[in-house]
Amino acid sequence: MSHLTEQAIQIAIMQLLAEQPLDKITVREITTRCGISRNTFYYHYHDVYDLLENLFAIEEERMLADVRDVSTMRQGFMEASRFAIDNRKAIYHIYNSVSRDTLTNYLYRSASIYMTRYVKGQCGEELLSEQDFEDLVFLLASMMEGAIINILREGLPRDVESLIDNGTRLLDGMVKLAIENSRS
Repeated sequence: MSHLTEQAIQIAIMQLLAEQPLDKITVREITTRCGISRNTFYYHYHDVYDLLENLFAIEEERMLADVRDVSTMRQGFMEASRFAIDNRKAIYHIYNSVSRDTLTNYLYRSASIYMTRYVKGQCGEELLSEQDFEDLVFLLASMMEGAIINILREGLPRDVESLIDNGTRLLDGMVKLAIENSRS
């Protein structure tokens, strides 16, 4: 029952975020939306921001469980930004709230998950030093996080997928070149 209650609360916050800014959402609205008492909400979460952090943690766990091989930068970028693309209005409302850091931390961690798998796949038998590997993943994940943040800042254009397709097409081969450069 506890898991179902948490799911109902998470669905309610995402529905409300699609309708209004995070800073305007109250615990009362969430509890009314999912038909529970305030005490039940507080049994599971300290406040709305704790709920938001938990929601992102669950999404990260899902990514870690689902991600196997990432064969292209486009695939990594699309998967890392999938939650943001699928929940445009909610993410936009979170971005424009006091929880912006929670969102940007989530974006970096999700980009890092996918770029780690992508770089490992690109390396094949060629080994990078641990430092080169970490630096490359850091730079790629930071680039992805920054791109998603700038997309959010611009108001989430409708054709984010085209932007990602074109950008990753232009960057194709960059990681292979970085792997070659690490040997020199």
